[in-house]
Amino acid sequence: MAEMFTDLPTPGRLAVLGADGNVYVLGSGQAPLALTDDARFEDGGTSERVYVHPTWSPTGWLSYVSVDVAEGVDVIAARPGAGTPPVTLLNSDSGYIYGYWSPAVCDGGPDCGRFAFLMGDEGQIGFYLSEMTSGSPEPTSTERLRLSGSHYYVWSADGESMLWYRNSTAMSVYDVAGDAIVREIDESFGLFQTPDWASGADRLLFTRQVDGENQLVLREGDAQSELSGAFPGLAAFSLSPETRWAAYASGPANSIPYAGLTLTRTDGSQTFSVDALDHILAFFWSPDGSKLALVNIEEAQPNFEANGRLKSLSSRTQQQGQSVLVWYVVDVETQELTRLEEFLPTGDQLYVLQFFDQYAKSHQIWSPDSRYIVYAEELADEDRSVIHLLDTQNPGQNPLRIGEGRFAVFSFVGN
Repeated sequence: MAEMFTDLPTPGRLAVLGADGNVYVLGSGQAPLALTDDARFEDGGTSERVYVHPTWSPTGWLSYVSVDVAEGVDVIAARPGAGTPPVTLLNSDSGYIYGYWSPAVCDGGPDCGRFAFLMGDEGQIGFYLSEMTSGSPEPTSTERLRLSGSHYYVWSADGESMLWYRNSTAMSVYDVAGDAIVREIDESFGLFQTPDWASGADRLLFTRQVDGENQLVLREGDAQSELSGAFPGLAAFSLSPETRWAAYASGPANSIPYAGLTLTRTDGSQTFSVDALDHILAFFWSPDGSKLALVNIEEAQPNFEANGRLKSLSSRTQQQGQSVLVWYVVDVETQELTRLEEFLPTGDQLYVLQFFDQYAKSHQIWSPDSRYIVYAEELADEDRSVIHLLDTQNPGQNPLRIGEGRFAVFSFVGN
């Protein structure tokens, strides 16, 4: 087993990819639960079997992926602590890309779950949908529904439909029960990866193309409002959970980091910019919508090495000088920007940050009470990675070390 884990100081559960390659679940006042114990590494450190991509459902399911040199890829779902065995949703030789649970239970009962995930298939991206209950040893169904060059999606609040954005050209609403597209969004779209959708209010956030540039727009039913002027490059954006705010940033075409960040009320009554940060890698809303966590790329401060952390990033994000990532938090009511902590991410953590606009809906870096941020980082001179929590209510405190691990994600609800 990996290093002993620290008890969580907050409600909710953490799914942790341990340093030993296995999956663990941690909770406040609960003993750590090992969901797997068969990860294997060769003497040279190459993995023979490792677990990756933990993803929580708001209704208590947890998915994760087994990557085995001999047996291929297994996509697995479990209900930790429920006393039921894990369910294998798919075994494949293809590579797993991404998964996103429905926010609601389905018709099979209170423990019925739906999980949509992407696999690399036939040189394209296969879109799969599974439905399962904890009383069944096998999923009720796992089907590949579409094959596309690219496929981004957002679930509706009731779990009965999804917003699809495929091949950077086609946006549509997909009905799960009918396996059919029931609405096409007609627009000349701007340059972005994934749209956002507050289905209960029928609020759709995306950029449209205006003279070759992006313009952020909010569509509500048949009405559409402009939330920004035209801006160049690649756009990233998201709605706050209660949809009162939209955050957006822009960067060079098909590249990161982003040059700046703007927050605007969706009713158009207030807008402000975070001008102090110009190399933004990612941003995530707190569950209560009061704060936005940001990750900026910066040169390390003089005391960074003394903190015992590495001082360079991977080649993809390497800047001139000694670059690190830095957590910040913005209070949307006071507009106050607070610098929290420098860190060097693990490979698993960096992947999520690089594609944050896809992961922001499906993977929760915030604790359910909107207080703590979880992240994984590499440590200098120790040749290991650890899971840390940042207390946003006490920004001067050192991060709380939870234990060894490569990645962790909070559940959407408390214990």
